[in-house]
Amino acid sequence: MVDQQLGYVIKRVQQLLRTRMDEKLDVVGVTTPQYAALSILEEDQGLSNAELARRCFLTPQTMHKIIVGLESKRIG
Repeated sequence: MVDQQLGYVIKRVQQLLRTRMDEKLDVVGVTTPQYAALSILEEDQGLSNAELARRCFLTPQTMHKIIVGLESKRIG
């Protein structure tokens, strides 16, 4: 029971964080997944698409879409 309550609280905090990040990043025209990718690339620029996807907890196909979106905005 305690594990379920803790899991619920963690999920709610994650949702609140994502909502706030989405709001703040929207002002500069970047999505939260794009921000995550850029943050990781800032520290390790030589990553493959597959490794970047793993570090962002995404599939390589989804990461490809994120990178295409960033390139179309000329960000990164």
